[in-house]
Amino acid sequence: MIRLSAMFFLLAGTASAGPVTWSLVNTSFDDGGTASGFFVFNADTNTILNWDLNTMGGSVLGPFRYVPDSSSADVFSGVFGLEFWSHQMFPGCCGFLENRYLTLGFASPLTNAGGTVNLIPGQLGQFGGDECLNCNPYRLITAGSVTTSATGIPEPGSLCLSVLGCVVLAATRHRLWSEPRRKRV
Repeated sequence: MIRLSAMFFLLAGTASAGPVTWSLVNTSFDDGGTASGFFVFNADTNTILNWDLNTMGGSVLGPFRYVPDSSSADVFSGVFGLEFWSHQMFPGCCGFLENRYLTLGFASPLTNAGGTVNLIPGQLGQFGGDECLNCNPYRLITAGSVTTSATGIPEPGSLCLSVLGCVVLAATRHRLWSEPRRKRV
């Protein structure tokens, strides 16, 4: 029985499920500005659940804070990227009012396992990271990454196996201690 309960614990593993908080690391723009902050992403559902991203001013754009109260977010389908845009309008090119956009492109898909993923630097006419007023004026991301440490939220199956292992172990222990001891002859 003890072997059976040990097997349940080993099978339970350390799998993770659910959303992960990713943080921007050393993110810079070609105009001297920087970006910092975090976003919560669930790779299983392909959704952004929360964010607080700050871009610091450079020579092209001033500072801005992207949070759920003042901006929206979406996932690019078919590409490894996220986009955040302001609800506030700014004077842009040719006298029009424009939304402000922050695009983050990733070198590989974000997963719920966590880790570190490099940002794709922005390039004109190609997918990559940038910030813009409906993309004129704009500034390109030149460096950076996102990182997280997986918190190890147990999957329901893993949790069930762990509980079952505890029950089997407790029952085995109770049985061993409640039986009368036999003398060896």
